Amino acid sequence: MTIRDAINRQKRRAALVTYGGFALFAAPLLLSTVIRSIPEIIAAPGFILALAGVMTMLFRIHCPKCRRSIGYAVSYPGTPWSVSKKIRFCPFCGVPFDSEIEVFAEPSG
Repeated sequence: MTIRDAINRQKRRAALVTYGGFALFAAPLLLSTVIRSIPEIIAAPGFILALAGVMTMLFRIHCPKCRRSIGYAVSYPGTPWSVSKKIRFCPFCGVPFDSEIEVFAEPSG
């Protein structure tokens, strides 16, 4: 698995939470215009979920090598589901995103 694959996985999860939360936010608001018995307050959990997804995308996506937050750098270029091919290196440690993830052994004792 490459570093880009690991970052793409993190980005996809955050995007799914964001879009799912937005759908849960928008659906009751749209339905409340047609069905008057639906209170708009049930849209609040969807808003919170969408906000959590955006915050996850911006602040919780990390480089697998240096563990620094790179969410802001990889969130806007490219698609919501993957990192742009134009981004080739981690801005902090310089590791190429297309290199394989090294498995580091835990120190014993």
